[in-house]
Amino acid sequence: FKNIIGYVLQDDIMETNLTPAQLFAYYAKLRGLTNVEEKVQDVINLMSLHRCANTIVGDVYRRGLSGGERKRTSIGIELVSDPNLLFLDEPTTGLDSFTALEVMQNLADLKTRGITIVSTIHSPSKEILELFDQVIMLVDGRLVYDGKPQRLAERINALGLQVPKAIEPIEYFMKVIDKNDLMIQFEKEGKDKGEHGEIVQQQMDKRIDTLV
Repeated sequence: FKNIIGYVLQDDIMETNLTPAQLFAYYAKLRGLTNVEEKVQDVINLMSLHRCANTIVGDVYRRGLSGGERKRTSIGIELVSDPNLLFLDEPTTGLDSFTALEVMQNLADLKTRGITIVSTIHSPSKEILELFDQVIMLVDGRLVYDGKPQRLAERINALGLQVPKAIEPIEYFMKVIDKNDLMIQFEKEGKDKGEHGEIVQQQMDKRIDTLV
């Protein structure tokens, strides 16, 4: 499985003294590849790292790569071995909306290389969500949606819920399945949060039962 699967951690753990080009070469050699220079250039192109290929990763004491560049470098390390399947744990953590979209677009482009991408992600924007071919949404381990992101609004309407015009379907759906949303409603009504915790949970369970 090591030869066909790549796994990108949520935290970008890399040698801070090295550049993306050096890191890719280092991992290519560790994996016994012979076409090291060719592979390094290929990964730099895939991850759009031309401008920072020779910039050190850096740390809190030395300026180096930006957040988006670090994440793309972290992904690039796993691409050195040409995986068929790439798992990612929260690749947009700590990134602003523009950078997060940029990173996810890079990942979406990998499909043309025949790489299957499987990623966890919290509260994606509409633009990022539409880059996915299929979305699986879970609440407390229970499946509440499994399908194309473009059909999410259709699913919501089929449940008898109406998506407000001023909000995107994904944002509304996340609100529906968020227990904190119910808790806030109770607090606005002046009800004690502690006393009504069980009631909130019961109402949340009913919502989930409707969605399952």
